Amino acid sequence: SLTIYPAAFLPQLAKNSGAKIILNNLDGENRDGVADIVLQGHASSIIPKIIERIISILKIFVTNLSTGMLR
Repeated sequence: SLTIYPAAFLPQLAKNSGAKIILNNLDGENRDGVADIVLQGHASSIIPKIIERIISILKIFVTNLSTGMLR
């Protein structure tokens, strides 16, 4: 939750250090403007889709690496 301090300050602290911030919430609001990307919806449905996409990209990368397409 971005309402309980001091934990709520962590995204801003990370942003100040150069991190990119992805915010996931139900209403899609970026109230404090700290997020670079806002994902609207339940984390239980969004996170598995992100992981599935990352795995897909990694499989393509490994295939290309093993066939010599990446050098």
